[in-house]
Amino acid sequence: MGDLRPDPLDDPRGWFDPAWRSSPDKDASTRLSTSTPEERIASLERKVAQLQRTFDRLEGHPKEEVRPTGGAAPYRDLQDGLAEPSGDERTATSTASLVRIQAATVRRESREILRIDDLTIAQGEHIAILGPNGAGKSTLLRLLGREIHPHGGRGFVEILGRRDLTQVEARRTLGMADEAAFRAIEHDPTVAEIALSGREGTLGIVRDAIDPERILAQVGLAHLAERRFSTLSAGERRRAVVARALAAEPAGLVLDEPTSAMDPGARRRFLALLPSLSERHTILLVTHHPEEVLPLFGRVLHLKEGRIVFDGPREGGLAPERMDQLFDGQTTP
Repeated sequence: MGDLRPDPLDDPRGWFDPAWRSSPDKDASTRLSTSTPEERIASLERKVAQLQRTFDRLEGHPKEEVRPTGGAAPYRDLQDGLAEPSGDERTATSTASLVRIQAATVRRESREILRIDDLTIAQGEHIAILGPNGAGKSTLLRLLGREIHPHGGRGFVEILGRRDLTQVEARRTLGMADEAAFRAIEHDPTVAEIALSGREGTLGIVRDAIDPERILAQVGLAHLAERRFSTLSAGERRRAVVARALAAEPAGLVLDEPTSAMDPGARRRFLALLPSLSERHTILLVTHHPEEVLPLFGRVLHLKEGRIVFDGPREGGLAPERMDQLFDGQTTP
């Protein structure tokens, strides 16, 4: 008959009370004595996904339903990693754009703070998103990471051809190294622990045998694997967060103001990592420093007052007259 134990979230007495879990007067079908921390985390992730889908329906934009084929589930549970398509889904994913946004608006109270009519980013197409402070860059990233949703259900955000990704899946797929990734680092872990945490999205749980030093070598931090996060410089901390994103083997790599608080030397060393990282990941660089837009970024997007005001080749996007228009004549140093 299988495991008849209820979901731990349905009866919280079993979460952290060993006496209750092992009590002999509890029927075996309702005890949580064999519930591991990993099972409880997986259960929580499933609950979050269910709540996310319910929220989307209430907001008026239901997700496309993915139905099993051949009697098999189309993807694995969150605790087994990212959604794994099968059959035709896998073929579609391999040819789909990394990101596709259409008719998406975001409102704060009654004010529209972001509007994206049509934006497609192909896999392998490295793009730099430029804009002054308050232009809507962070809001766009929150939209990509599914922290927020298009207003009123009239638009959509598609990642690798899918609109039903959970927040966890979207962030792992896009390799988001943003402010939210910094906030996720708690209790002063080592650099190796930070890298490993990207695999499962949490510290202390690693199901796959992965080598943290291999991941850290991609960002030049292998020699600092045992250092604590609090002892790192600003540039080293940023690279540790990028390593965390890389551990999930993402299709993309989203870098949000990556050189913030770095001195010139650290900034130069960080930017020197991008060409090699671009060989395996589609890079989305969000910045207000035009000089950080390296030649590998063939496409530049200008965002101002919540609107895309330029979308074209790097040469045109970095033209002095356009920079003056974007930054109101005050090009950043």
